[in-house]
Amino acid sequence: MYYSDEIIEEVRSKNDIVDVISGYVKLKKQGSSYFGLCPFHSEKSPSFSVSRDKQMYYCFGCGAGGNVFTFIMEYENYSFVEALKFLAQRAGVELPQEEYSKEAKERADTRSALLEMNKLAAKYYYAQLKTDGGRQASQGGAGVPGDEKGAFQHRSGYGISTPLPGAGKRQSYGGEVL
Repeated sequence: MYYSDEIIEEVRSKNDIVDVISGYVKLKKQGSSYFGLCPFHSEKSPSFSVSRDKQMYYCFGCGAGGNVFTFIMEYENYSFVEALKFLAQRAGVELPQEEYSKEAKERADTRSALLEMNKLAAKYYYAQLKTDGGRQASQGGAGVPGDEKGAFQHRSGYGISTPLPGAGKRQSYGGEVL
């Protein structure tokens, strides 16, 4: 779906970056900026900076940076359109709706289900990195990044030889999607 630059700008302007990010990260005002612990890598001292004036964020530790859309896209693992819809709903901005044919709606529903399944699998495999087997694999050179920052940036995870427990059953995905 195509959204005009005016709609995108309206959504961006109604979602102050400090307000949005403070829902995810505890921020403390220092001068004209806000600082907190970066949500994209492990750190002990705050290097994550958010500027209300510039409506931008930047981490001096890992280099992550961007605007309110890129933050939501990275943190929530959303596409741009998903982030736009999320922020529009948050700000009470109504986005224009496209009329779908039956076939187009089915394709969109299938795509949405596949994306959701992919996100669930990614979360599962990322969580496996924190298990004993995942820690051993990351230390043993099994092709798994050795630190959480690398694993998050590369969307890596650790897979065990058993299938995902209840794969697809909780969400009741159809057999053709699985």
